[in-house]
Amino acid sequence: MRVEKLEKKNNIVIKGADIQNDPLKQGVAEFLQSTIQVQAKIIEATKIKTRLGKDIIVAKLGCWEDKQNIMQAKSKLKGTKVFVDNDLTKEENRVQANLRKLAKNERDQEKNVKVGYQKLIVDKQIWDWDGKTEKIIERNTKT
Repeated sequence: MRVEKLEKKNNIVIKGADIQNDPLKQGVAEFLQSTIQVQAKIIEATKIKTRLGKDIIVAKLGCWEDKQNIMQAKSKLKGTKVFVDNDLTKEENRVQANLRKLAKNERDQEKNVKVGYQKLIVDKQIWDWDGKTEKIIERNTKT
């Protein structure tokens, strides 16, 4: 799993974007520049078809700094149906899906919720995912 994680370190996943350019990596670079105003070197881009008919694009970036800039600027996509995320392993994806499901339940109760990497923040209280017990536990915070 460690090798898989290292291979995905500089990758991003774009969901909901309609990028038709050929070559795809040029289309991804133009999309990032026009939507979130980040210029990034794209090494490779692959379009993956899903069962729902929506395309997912996995883009391999030239350097870690480009990825950091994209992740910091992706908030500009808020309110759109386009999402930019880290390329996660299957296990990490499963955990994040569980957290998003929990977050939806909390939002339905009109709570302020943010989903982070293997954590939830519900009304300023932080909950971490415990991989050993496969449960979410409240973080002990010192005041």
